[in-house]
Amino acid sequence: MITKRLVELKDEDLHSLLSRDVGIQDILPAVNEIVMEVGSKGDEALFRYTEKFDGAHLNDLRVTQEEIDESYDLVEDRLLEALSSAADHIFYFHNEQKEHELWMSEASPGVLVGQKVVPLDSVG
Repeated sequence: MITKRLVELKDEDLHSLLSRDVGIQDILPAVNEIVMEVGSKGDEALFRYTEKFDGAHLNDLRVTQEEIDESYDLVEDRLLEALSSAADHIFYFHNEQKEHELWMSEASPGVLVGQKVVPLDSVG
């Protein structure tokens, strides 16, 4: 895998990256084949495609508790706090969605979330 930072790209590299010569119709057959194979062969197909596309050989899809614990040491505290805050807001938002036709509340100081459910006159 090639990793590049946007700030390090030259103008021509950025243009090449952002202009796609391939449209969605060009890749749909390959994507459909992958989805069908994963649906029929399950984890076996996931392992094969992970090795093919990512170059990673996996024996298990589960992350061990040890790997989770070690990963916390690799991430800055600011990022962990931001992810935790985002998770709290997402949980709060979706909890507030339950069985309300109209609601608006403050998830945290200055952050308002809400939803209004409007039934459709007809469908189809």
